[in-house]
Amino acid sequence: MVSSSLGGEGVPSRFQTGAHNVSTVVDVWNGVRQAEIGSVIVDCLEDGVQEALREAGAYAVRTAPKDVLRLHNQESLSGMRRLAGTVTRFDRFCNHDLVINVPDGTVELEPVHVQVLMYALASSDVGIATFVIEEEPQEGDDSSVFTSVAWNPARRVYVAPDCQIGTAMDFQRQPISFPGPPFFRHVPIFAYRRSVLDRLARVPPTGEDPETEIEILTALRAGFRVEVCLITGDFTRIA
Repeated sequence: MVSSSLGGEGVPSRFQTGAHNVSTVVDVWNGVRQAEIGSVIVDCLEDGVQEALREAGAYAVRTAPKDVLRLHNQESLSGMRRLAGTVTRFDRFCNHDLVINVPDGTVELEPVHVQVLMYALASSDVGIATFVIEEEPQEGDDSSVFTSVAWNPARRVYVAPDCQIGTAMDFQRQPISFPGPPFFRHVPIFAYRRSVLDRLARVPPTGEDPETEIEILTALRAGFRVEVCLITGDFTRIA
């Protein structure tokens, strides 16, 4: 699924994913579609965006911004809940057991990126897969999220031999307690097992500030294994 924030006035910065126009969202949709791994949905927040995407050939649905903001009757945000709700509307009988979520600002996405995430989920005890790149933290940058990783040299990604796979141990905005350098910045593209996504969407809110909360920590706290794929070279264009 491609999650679009275009036209979502009032949606806080946590959901502002970087797309500046509909053509950008169409480009991301095409990148995911060309990976040929299954059905592709674009979830929009505004009728005009939905119509333009449908004209381009995309299967586009609309989520009301008020529903993005509501979680357990509290003013708390949940990208997982939005994703799970849209996927359930599209696939109420659970015919799809894996769900990939791509922000609409990921303009350099290529089919191989999506395929890499599928490799990371090959182990049955992995619930979520995502990306990291090697990058030094910048002083005063509170928008980036960094990951502490236990790397697994035995795991290989045959479609991208230079990629490494490891298990995420923690996520922080300033990795002051992480070993390094090198440091690994999180790239928020996710692949979920459907059963894991549905369970996480029902986890009660943490009470943390929704603008600064790191939502993927919900999965670690709930005991789910999160694998990260280290992308290098040309692959880092998506970051």
